[in-house]
Amino acid sequence: MKSSITYEWLNLLERKFERQVGAKSNLLAQWLLTATFGVDQKGEQYYRRAKSTFQNLDSMRILDAGCGDGSIALRFAIAGADVVGLDIDCEFIDIARLRSMEMYPQTPIRFICADLCDKNSFSDTGFDLIISIDVIEHVSDAVKYLITLKEMLNPAGKIWLFTPNRLAWANIMRDPHYRLGGLTLMPNRWAAWYAVHLRRKTSKYEIEQLYTQYLLKKLADRCDLRIIYQSLGDFDYFIQKRPWLKAFVRFPVIWTFLYTIYRQRVSTIEAVLS
Repeated sequence: MKSSITYEWLNLLERKFERQVGAKSNLLAQWLLTATFGVDQKGEQYYRRAKSTFQNLDSMRILDAGCGDGSIALRFAIAGADVVGLDIDCEFIDIARLRSMEMYPQTPIRFICADLCDKNSFSDTGFDLIISIDVIEHVSDAVKYLITLKEMLNPAGKIWLFTPNRLAWANIMRDPHYRLGGLTLMPNRWAAWYAVHLRRKTSKYEIEQLYTQYLLKKLADRCDLRIIYQSLGDFDYFIQKRPWLKAFVRFPVIWTFLYTIYRQRVSTIEAVLS
């Protein structure tokens, strides 16, 4: 993004964030910086991760479920994928559309305002890949959300899901949404009161449920979805780089103990569901 150009989409996003956290909040500057370079940094990060996870990515039909300002959806569309960005927040969709027109006018992409917990709100199907990044923790009915996504997939399609790890050490010290220590350990009602009324970090607490791998597995089972945690592959790579550990992980009890410790280092749960 060229700093000499003022984009209207960014002005709209700034006003939206100001209403949420206040003009003087340090969160405002962080969120705007992330959005400003979102396609080249955040979008690129997820695109590279997806390229190493899925085959034929650039020819896929992709749904970005909960696309926000459109950063990630745009990066996948730039690569050639057929992308739909969808969000329940129509203001975000207006910003994403304007961003696309102002910055990437030659990139075909659709942005749609719809509720993915309402089957009648969006009826498109046949997606090869549905991306759900930091969305499910905001959803009031997670079962309905995942079942709806499942029904939008083609027979071989997959859901690629990310959500903050509630019990990760980094998130306990400083939660990923409002940067407050200890927030992820509180019951949701207490956390909302703490963030909104005591610390006054935001005008509205927008978290419905924070997950661990165990809770996410239970949710997937309820939706009849098979779940694969990407951290398991990362853990195997972690062990392969440390030959002195290989002798210990041959014992199931030690392997389980080490993997449990390893999971606490992972601040974001990454999973593929099918």
